[in-house]
Amino acid sequence: MRFGIAVQSHRSLYGAVLTASELECESLQVVLTDPNSFKHDPIDEKTLGLFAKHLHKFIEGKTIVHTPYGMNLATPDEKLRNVSKASLLDALERARIIGMDYVITHIGTHRGVSLEEGVKNVQNTLTEVMRETDSPATIVLEPGAGGKDTVGATFDQLAMILDGVPDIVGGLGVCLDTAHLWAAGYEMNSKYGTAAVLDEYEKYIGFDMLKVVHLNDTLMGLGFNKDRHYDIAMGKIGPMGFKAFINSKRMPKDIPGIIETPPGDSKSDDKRNLDMIRSLVVKKKPKPETTNLPVPEEKIEKIPEKTEKKSP
Repeated sequence: MRFGIAVQSHRSLYGAVLTASELECESLQVVLTDPNSFKHDPIDEKTLGLFAKHLHKFIEGKTIVHTPYGMNLATPDEKLRNVSKASLLDALERARIIGMDYVITHIGTHRGVSLEEGVKNVQNTLTEVMRETDSPATIVLEPGAGGKDTVGATFDQLAMILDGVPDIVGGLGVCLDTAHLWAAGYEMNSKYGTAAVLDEYEKYIGFDMLKVVHLNDTLMGLGFNKDRHYDIAMGKIGPMGFKAFINSKRMPKDIPGIIETPPGDSKSDDKRNLDMIRSLVVKKKPKPETTNLPVPEEKIEKIPEKTEKKSP
């Protein structure tokens, strides 16, 4: 797993890369527009090109764009759904210019109509977006914390969405957020609990679809549907849950593990959380080296030759 941080970079693109570099991040997630608004400045290809140059110089692993937090692809409100669609297309275009790998989006809520209608809205919106963009970046769906009218917060619902979207270039992927999983009722604060959660994920979706993981602890109760992030291994999930999650042999190789601990924290807080998650990585023991050097002659035990007994 390649660890990195999430940076609110729409104000300072270069600053985001510099911070990630100083913290020795191997992956990076950025928000290229105001995360709390659907309004964003026109695309400036020169500025994004400059950002791309610094980004790919310092970050070796996958790079990710996160769309605005208010995205709702499931809503029956056509105006909100169209604004969400436009924001997703905008993020994909920015990702194309910069050369970023993934665009993560929240899924949203059906606002009281029905789960089936909400799922259909998500499928239709994603299909339209994928047909209208020429960006090679993969759209990555991030299940929420669950709760009333939420669509896609459980693995079976997420599978319903994915099954109804055509396989188009760029394609779709999944991002699992540990705090969201806990909030949605997935108990993963132990080795066996985490294994059971990953078993269920594999049953409905499969690890070939897993592109990103968000690493966040939480102080909220299991299944409370509250999206509240907290410092790594200091909350309800704890060190055992994170250790089991990040060291699972089923995790795709080099998958980005992005820390999204509470916004507004200092660089030292990011470092503390990165140090914590890195300390939980189980290092593989090196295999003992074998040599084919010849054995010195004096070390070879000589077997006495058999002598034939003469018959009397």
